[in-house]
Amino acid sequence: MAVSRPLLTLPVTASAAITAKYFVTGAGAVCGDGAKAIGVSQFNCDDTKTISVIALGTAVVIAGAGITADDDVASDAAGKAVTAAAGDVILGRALETAAAAADEIEVLLTNAGAIVPAA
Repeated sequence: MAVSRPLLTLPVTASAAITAKYFVTGAGAVCGDGAKAIGVSQFNCDDTKTISVIALGTAVVIAGAGITADDDVASDAAGKAVTAAAGDVILGRALETAAAAADEIEVLLTNAGAIVPAA
């Protein structure tokens, strides 16, 4: 069962509507494909409102595709978790398996900024 265990949350002003459990940038937007993120949104939020973002610890994230536990995780174009591929910024490590898109999984947030090297 996916559970968030936040160690650090940060307030971020949303630059657009944000859905809970998606990767978010420091500029308050949903994270793009393979891009860096400041953390994971805890709640739904309207444009220009302040949202609480989990920046450190574990967070429940919506999967954009199937993910195997212990995979490095990145963001897809919609801000959902996917297995990191070449050129992606690694945002965390999957602690659970997502059988399919829309599954909720617990991710250990690393935000180390490491980029997956090309094969």
